[in-house]
Amino acid sequence: PGGESIHHLVYTFPSAQRVAESSEKELRECALGYRAKNLLATARLVR
Repeated sequence: PGGESIHHLVYTFPSAQRVAESSEKELRECALGYRAKNLLATARLVR
């Protein structure tokens, strides 16, 4: 999951909806490590 490009070097954090649609594996690949599971659960609660 990726954020939206604002400028060529700046990105926004993806929306809760976008994170919620991701898999834990995809989030771990974004270097979130053990945080991926909690971020995914939280995003699914607030979307």
